[in-house]
Amino acid sequence: LIGAWSREAVRPYLSAALAAFGPDRMIFGSNYPVDRPLVPYARMVDDLEALLDEQGPGIAEAVMGDNAMRWYRLDQEEGR
Repeated sequence: LIGAWSREAVRPYLSAALAAFGPDRMIFGSNYPVDRPLVPYARMVDDLEALLDEQGPGIAEAVMGDNAMRWYRLDQEEGR
């Protein structure tokens, strides 16, 4: 991946992570701004969402936000 970014270059790594951990145990994170010379942030997010969308319904939503909300209990009322 060094020096280049493309959906196709990322696909096998994402597939391996999904196979190893499953979509319910993954949370989006990035190495930005270190990765800025390789890819604009918006393109990276769009590409990852597109690849996750290919995996099935609800997977992109889970990895890109819902899992973090659940794991960090961000969807619960304060003080509970």
